[in-house]
Amino acid sequence: MTADEANKYIRNACVAGTFSAAVTLVASLLPLIGVKVGSFDIWNLTDAGLIAGLVFGIYKQSRVCAAAMVIYYLISKTALYLETGRVYGVPLAVLFFYFFTQGFRGTIHYHRLNHTPRASVKQVILRIIGGLLIVVGVAFTGAFVNARVSRESGDAFWVDALLWLVIGLVPFCGGGLLVWLARNKRPLPDSERSIP
Repeated sequence: MTADEANKYIRNACVAGTFSAAVTLVASLLPLIGVKVGSFDIWNLTDAGLIAGLVFGIYKQSRVCAAAMVIYYLISKTALYLETGRVYGVPLAVLFFYFFTQGFRGTIHYHRLNHTPRASVKQVILRIIGGLLIVVGVAFTGAFVNARVSRESGDAFWVDALLWLVIGLVPFCGGGLLVWLARNKRPLPDSERSIP
């Protein structure tokens, strides 16, 4: 595979993921105005957020995000089938799965062609924990929005906002900080180093 092919596969996976996130976002917001689309509800905002985050990772040529997108897509389609007992849009699902797997292949070949050094175990662990914290933060944010929209929460808004701040925003920001700390620190080329 050439570098151009790898970039094309990555771009196609990003387009497919962006389309999937946008459709999920619209379908999950429609119940707020009284329009029901299948089994979509406000909880699917977390789904749209997770897809958008993974797409951004694929855009940045992340092998982990590309693999997570393939696995997540398979799990979500399997869960949808088990929940409803019906298979929705098989040709479109197969097409999206194709784009995501090709995007995964593209990210692997991109890094192989660019001789990207492998991340240390510490970096990988920090990235995984950071990613999980971000998912927890997004899930709790979805729960907060759902409780406020459905008026299930009898608490005052400030109480719910304080709870969200602790159990939603803190894990999200902490996960982002861990991912940022685990970034690859490449040494500067000699031409950019300051001379004492």
